[in-house]
Amino acid sequence: MTVSGGRGIFGLFLFFATILNVTAQGVYKPLAYPGKIPSNYLFNPARSVDDLNASIRNSQLSTDEFDRFSEMIIDYKKETFSTGEIYFNWEKAETYLNSILQRLLPDSLKNKSNIHVYIRRDTDCNVGTLDDGTILFNVGELAEATSEAVLAAILGHEFTHYLHRDGYRSCARRVCASRRWDYEINSEEIDLSDANYSREMEHDADSLGLEIALSAGYNVSELNSYFYDYLIGQEIYEKNHRQKHVMNVGSKRDSIRIKREKDRIDLLSDHPETASRIDFIKHFGQNNERNKTTQKFLVNENLFWSVRQQARYERLSTAMQNLEFYDCILFAFEYHLYDPKDVTYLYYLLDGIRKLVYTENHIAEEGFLNRHLRNSLKPGQGILHRPDLLFTDSSKMRNVMNPELLDTRHIAFENYSQAFDYFFKKAIEMEYTEAYLIAAQWNIQNKDLRKTYCMKYLENPTAQYRDYATSLLKGGLESDLKENKKEFFLTTSFGVYEKYNDGLYPRMFKSQTKSPVFLSAFDTYLKRKYPGKEIILLDSLKEKNLQDYMLYMKVFENSLALYENLKAAKTKKKEIYFEDTPEPEKKEGYLPDVFVLDQDTWYFFKENKLSTLEYLSTATFEFKTKIHRMLARRYTKTNYLKYNMKSPVFLTGSEQNFRFAKKPRKYARSVMDQIQNN
Repeated sequence: MTVSGGRGIFGLFLFFATILNVTAQGVYKPLAYPGKIPSNYLFNPARSVDDLNASIRNSQLSTDEFDRFSEMIIDYKKETFSTGEIYFNWEKAETYLNSILQRLLPDSLKNKSNIHVYIRRDTDCNVGTLDDGTILFNVGELAEATSEAVLAAILGHEFTHYLHRDGYRSCARRVCASRRWDYEINSEEIDLSDANYSREMEHDADSLGLEIALSAGYNVSELNSYFYDYLIGQEIYEKNHRQKHVMNVGSKRDSIRIKREKDRIDLLSDHPETASRIDFIKHFGQNNERNKTTQKFLVNENLFWSVRQQARYERLSTAMQNLEFYDCILFAFEYHLYDPKDVTYLYYLLDGIRKLVYTENHIAEEGFLNRHLRNSLKPGQGILHRPDLLFTDSSKMRNVMNPELLDTRHIAFENYSQAFDYFFKKAIEMEYTEAYLIAAQWNIQNKDLRKTYCMKYLENPTAQYRDYATSLLKGGLESDLKENKKEFFLTTSFGVYEKYNDGLYPRMFKSQTKSPVFLSAFDTYLKRKYPGKEIILLDSLKEKNLQDYMLYMKVFENSLALYENLKAAKTKKKEIYFEDTPEPEKKEGYLPDVFVLDQDTWYFFKENKLSTLEYLSTATFEFKTKIHRMLARRYTKTNYLKYNMKSPVFLTGSEQNFRFAKKPRKYARSVMDQIQNN
């Protein structure tokens, strides 16, 4: 992914700093989650399903098939909103995007409440549209836009998808195809047919989206440059990713197999080829006489630059919160090149490097930011050998304000360890106090350096985490919490999913009906078996206090990240379920600690007097395909994780890496029996 540097933003930066939310030391403070979801973001799922059914139902799908599609769309929207993926308190940016959208809509659709842009906490450059008119605009896309005209073209593209009901049309094609051919046997043929159709829809959206933006008065001549950067950036990433795998195979037969797989991926891509999209956009922008009477900004140019700057900060914050440490470093490094005096970028570079190396301890001496460019760099080389790979347009290098990092004759640093030292010195030069705490965490295994940096940190009255640093100084992050006795058991609502020919569908209303029975039975069982555990129903918590819900999920995700670290390091893990299982033997060497990874997790355990955190989610899967109907009617899947402060051992069955825990699965089955009896 590439950065589109804009000259206008630098002159306005000091003004932005006064209106953005920054700490005393100049680091941007991310937008917080509200205690409760504001009423204007709440909706009735049942009514929304009925409205969607009424707006686009036709004879292509049966009533049951259409209900399944509508439930899937509204369930996705409900989950997106209820889990805090949407910004609820960024009114300035949301209003701005909707002001642009209103300029694009025909008079008959202006001010229709269902056609609305929401900003999503997602770092990818992407925007999605649901069939009910909801447009989900990723903060990553907002961070990279180069003008209001670019935003208008993107919104025009997405409005075209809504206008043509492309989501429904694609689903209907798959369902109808699966009627003719058994999906389990002919899935590739169905996928290929659907991909070809999707490419046609994307081409139509490109064409009509540009026309809509142009007709609204926006100059689309520069869109070629923006979309060239975006599309070429994506192609470079995919090309290097694929060729990296080719480099790692040993035989000619392997290479042929990889080439065939690449061809298959190209065929199944649901977007037009990069070259053809660029040619079309270039021809449209450069050969349209109407561009002479249009403008790049129609709503508010200053507001655009302010929103984009804040979007870049929010993108970094979101990447860090989502544990996307590599992406966080990549974004922060690109932004740092354009503005090396911004201490926010230095913070995310330092803490991103620290957390990446801590969770992937083999990466410390690897080339800096070479993960997606290994085909273009020698083993061990960092991005500073080829900084041009960050820029698909060489003219953008003129906007770089830190030229020493572009000097390939004198490489400032090679790997992540050297990069940390480089950016730490820069942060100290800017008198950024929190850098000392990050350095103490970075040197967690070096007692002398850890002590030195903790003391320097505590000497400064602006230090934000004094209790944590004091505990870290004496090496007592866990010992200071040894008197904690509470045990939290987190569990989610019961989900029902249905496998129907062409895919897996969430059945929202079945989940709502069965979940209370499941949770009640599960709660009764745990209280009887383990009366000391505090049962926390996450779905109820997020309705009462979204901030607390997000904090609980952050602690869970941090614990999961360290489990993946243990797995990657091939450390032996002894499965533990509850306190009646003996503790695993102490192992020599260093075990990563979730409290070192994230100080907020330490404060969470401290303030809640917590010793153990457990997590369990349960779902049932019903099959309506011909093959599966003969094998089984349903099965239950559980995800389970435990973090015991006394012994940092994890057991997980995350959505990415399912691993069944025997006892929790047994609990779920016993509860399932009770549900069936009811």
